[in-house]
Amino acid sequence: MSDNNGIHEKDKQKESPFNNIIKKLLFFILLILFSSMFGYMTGYMIGKALPRNIRGITVLLIFLWFIISIYISMKLQIIVHEGGHLIAGLISGYKFVSFRIGRLTIVSVDGKLKLKQYTIAGTAGQCLMKPPMTEDCRFPYILYNLGGVAGNVILSLACLLLYYILPYNTYLMIFLVCCFFWSFLLAIINGIPLKIAGLANDGYNVYSLGKDLYALRSIWIQLTVNALLTEGVRLRDMPEEWFAFDREKSLNNPMIGSLGVLRCAYLTDRMMIDEARELAGYLENAPGILEVLRNELRCELLFMELAGARRGEEIERLYDKKMKKYIKATRRYPSRMRLMYAYELLYEKNHEAAAKQLAAFEKLAGTYACRAEIDSERDMITYVNKLAAECQ
Repeated sequence: MSDNNGIHEKDKQKESPFNNIIKKLLFFILLILFSSMFGYMTGYMIGKALPRNIRGITVLLIFLWFIISIYISMKLQIIVHEGGHLIAGLISGYKFVSFRIGRLTIVSVDGKLKLKQYTIAGTAGQCLMKPPMTEDCRFPYILYNLGGVAGNVILSLACLLLYYILPYNTYLMIFLVCCFFWSFLLAIINGIPLKIAGLANDGYNVYSLGKDLYALRSIWIQLTVNALLTEGVRLRDMPEEWFAFDREKSLNNPMIGSLGVLRCAYLTDRMMIDEARELAGYLENAPGILEVLRNELRCELLFMELAGARRGEEIERLYDKKMKKYIKATRRYPSRMRLMYAYELLYEKNHEAAAKQLAAFEKLAGTYACRAEIDSERDMITYVNKLAAECQ
């Protein structure tokens, strides 16, 4: 086994707090400059679209239409962005898995498209596809990852063109300006390599994958595993070598950290709880890992503590104010319902609250997009019930 402290020290040497502050400051300055310039341009275009000498009810109608246009154009951007990923993926030889807007998800199940539910906190949509099979996990990734940005750029330019060539209409012009603004803004937010709210954007994914073949292998495995989970294949039934995790690799690359979390899930699905706990504990304290992954690891460590020694001080350490906020934000995850079921049943001894969590899980299970995930969570709930019966 690798020397964890040595690896952590090596990662710390790669990270410079001063450099991170400078990067964030430069990005903030550029964002302010861009927003000011783009805001002025948008205001100018809207000003030109407004009729002269407007008054009374017309002012109110135009204002309401402006608000409606903002809302519609924002939703449209999500569809266009994810549609761009879909088209780019198909061009690159990927197979369709799912297409999500909000919680509504179109999933390919047994060759048929079905409407299900799925959600990931912090995301408004997602298009998942299965990458082409390769011997060394080298596969086309740039077009697929940047397809969404390309879709937003194309729509932005199309709106700008239509603004200047279509016959004048106040309401149409306002909509085109709003659509132009949000298209361009989303392209910038997703195209410039960034980690936003603990999540890596499309540009950052391309940037990190291009630097590391191991990271490229990791994302191939993650996309392939996701496709198989949707088809109903459990993690425990997939090839063990897919979940091999090299602790010598830097977790500053989000794809590598994600593979480590996926290995924890694999070990848990095989009921190798001690091994899963050890790896989760290592990753929780590892420098560079994305905050969202750290939170997921802490949730699993909390569950394993509830299913194990149930030490009050450790449960309180893990289930702090920050974690309660995260759990609330991800309360629609099946794994989160299972966690809170265990917490209420095994620790709080609150059978009524536990029953509510179980009822919520069963309600979600019928419409959830990932069949294998539900099967795994049912087994873990059965495991919790067994532990509860032993405590009586």
